[in-house]
Amino acid sequence: MHTSLEHLENLFKGVRDVRETVKQYCLAPDMAATSMDDLKYAFEQTYDVSIDFFLSPDLKDQLLRGMYLRFGNQVKIYLDKGLAPDWLRYVGVKEMCHLILKDAEYMTSDPAALIELMIYEETSPLDGDAPLDMVADMWAKYAAHELLFPHEERAAAKAQLAAGEATLFSLAQTYEVPEHVIDWVLSDGYMSVCDEAWNEVKKAA
Repeated sequence: MHTSLEHLENLFKGVRDVRETVKQYCLAPDMAATSMDDLKYAFEQTYDVSIDFFLSPDLKDQLLRGMYLRFGNQVKIYLDKGLAPDWLRYVGVKEMCHLILKDAEYMTSDPAALIELMIYEETSPLDGDAPLDMVADMWAKYAAHELLFPHEERAAAKAQLAAGEATLFSLAQTYEVPEHVIDWVLSDGYMSVCDEAWNEVKKAA
């Protein structure tokens, strides 16, 4: 197995742990769109941290949608105040997913350089030569996708799209995420990689 796929498998084990906490503690764990409060509580319980969210008018000037900062057991997440509700939800969960990575070497000390790489480089989590902090940000997105649009629900959603029974817009409304997230997650390449990683997770269970 490619080393990066092994990392993705470990990432999905963390996703599984958060989802199990959601099922254990939350009042409506089977809803298509798990509430932000429930997800926040699940991360806090799983990783023994306290998470605070802040809406910032300054992030847009830095070309950032969100920022994750950790001080011991205190986590502060800053979100661009101008984001639409579906983007606030997506970016907020993506930033919390940095907790799953946990390793300081994945944290960026130069957000501007990271943004430049993400704009000009076509890099996925399976590209072994990418900078660790850039890969970590992409992995955090993968983890957010798995939490917000669960793997086991995607084949049926893709079939609904093919049959004209659903649209990207209607699925985005159901899961309360941006349309582009639905489009990306239902792409053949993304589904293939995630299928392989989840199969490994199930084998190891």
